[in-house]
Amino acid sequence: MPEILLNQTPVLGGAGTVYQRKEGGPWYLYFWVKSERKRFRQSLETTDRPLAIRTAEQVVLDALARQQVGQKVLSSTLGEVIEKWEVLQRDRLARGEIRSAEYIRYLAATFRKQLGGCFGLDTPISALKQEDWDRYIPYRGGQGVAWGLAGLATGAAITGLVDAASNNSSPVIVVPNTSYELNYGSVEAVGTYGASFNYNVDGQQLMGAVNCQQGLLNGQQPGTSDQAQLLNAVCQVAYGSGS
Repeated sequence: MPEILLNQTPVLGGAGTVYQRKEGGPWYLYFWVKSERKRFRQSLETTDRPLAIRTAEQVVLDALARQQVGQKVLSSTLGEVIEKWEVLQRDRLARGEIRSAEYIRYLAATFRKQLGGCFGLDTPISALKQEDWDRYIPYRGGQGVAWGLAGLATGAAITGLVDAASNNSSPVIVVPNTSYELNYGSVEAVGTYGASFNYNVDGQQLMGAVNCQQGLLNGQQPGTSDQAQLLNAVCQVAYGSGS
């Protein structure tokens, strides 16, 4: 759907344009950055037209000054950062540091879905403020509370635990911040994003299954942080480590 541009007003002789998306709403600025062949767009965070024009003029002048000395005006967008991350991970895959191309695709798709759904993939990184990241937490929580918890063990941490257990001839690792013991040798990839495994809870051996794409443990969303950590650990063992 094309963006609505109401009450368009040129600034600095047409170097930029301010507009509204709805009557009485905040003003926005856009202009073309010739050196980067992209359009700059920014909310001016005011409904006052004279103030919006003054703010826009300053933004445009700053952008022109940056271009004159060869500096970038636009920061990378969320979508571009994810693409660069994906390239970096494929380089790691080629070096043997990561075991699964499918897991890279899964994570990239997850980033695009979650970050794009909350902020928009065209949003410049520099435009995101602390309050934006603060609202991402409840947004992500609505997509699956436990699977979205911050503080899940990194791939490097899980790999370190597996290496240490192997060196000590132990068949299990304690999943970080839980009472679960994961039999890492039993973890077996199933299909594209699934895995089966054995684990111990209070001395009882159980069998489990995960879907790493949908974030499911035994067919359900994790209901506790312990379950989320277990799901995370199994997926890391099955599909590769991160940093």
